Amino acid sequence: AFVTFADEGALEIALSLDGNSFSGDDRTMKIRRDHKAKRRPPPPRVGASLTIYAGNMPWTASRDDVEAHFVGAGCGVLGLRYHTEPETDRFRGFCHVELADEASLEKALALAGTRFEGRELRISHSETAKKRGDGGSGKKRDGGSR
Repeated sequence: AFVTFADEGALEIALSLDGNSFSGDDRTMKIRRDHKAKRRPPPPRVGASLTIYAGNMPWTASRDDVEAHFVGAGCGVLGLRYHTEPETDRFRGFCHVELADEASLEKALALAGTRFEGRELRISHSETAKKRGDGGSGKKRDGGSR
């Protein structure tokens, strides 16, 4: 259960109960502070950008896994910048997804906080959205030029 406390003092009392027995049986209470509550808000949308940042993904996810996740959620994906380590070519756990339309953008943003391969996704408008009149990235999905 998620509980919102009236003040910091009440929260501290609850936190002190962490690990205690629940009703005298074998169950124990796990009480944690919600660290997400203190995160900075997601960046605002840049112009008419249809690009999102998707992070906190497992490093084991392939480019195809990532794209399939968004397509499976009903998003039209035009392009995917899949960020890897230069030396190892290992996925860094985040990408930028260029979406086909506003409906796809809304569906993608709604995935924030959902789980992907066991990890809670962080989805927001991209701070690095490219500014183009046609909304395109100028690159094909494989990273080559148009």
